[in-house]
Amino acid sequence: MRVVIVSSMLHMRPDRLAAQLHSLVSRERRDGRRVVLAFGDCCSAMSSLENLGGVTRTSGTNCCEILLGRDIYRRLSHQGAFFICPEWAVRWRTMFETELGLDTKVAKAFMQELHRKIVYLDTGVVPEPTAAVNDCADYCGLPVERLPVSLDTLHSAIEDAISRLTPAGVQA
Repeated sequence: MRVVIVSSMLHMRPDRLAAQLHSLVSRERRDGRRVVLAFGDCCSAMSSLENLGGVTRTSGTNCCEILLGRDIYRRLSHQGAFFICPEWAVRWRTMFETELGLDTKVAKAFMQELHRKIVYLDTGVVPEPTAAVNDCADYCGLPVERLPVSLDTLHSAIEDAISRLTPAGVQA
């Protein structure tokens, strides 16, 4: 299986994410390949992409749910978790300050109104950026928990998506 990675920062610009995904999917389909989108509901284009023949997507509202599974994700969400994956942990300042325009005072008020804790999802793939995770927690005024996460659930989500693929020329 060929893997194509797009920048996670495109999530901050859903219109650009949609354009990039449309371009990638069009190219893959033109070349006769089927496509599995390992994405949640990251932009409005997801359903139109999924309706193309030979294209399917992993089940889940976002990458954290896909990584954790529905039950664990919902339980932690109900506990007020704000999830940080390894890649986003090193970009939190760009997301909060540059993309969202939040200084620490506004970030604390905003985050504490919506969340009770930060949960770092430690996949074990890369070393935890401990200083960055702790800085984010301080910036938001929230305690941080580290949760070791197996990649088995993600693997199962991808296998499930592959099993739902239709031939490239057939509408779903």
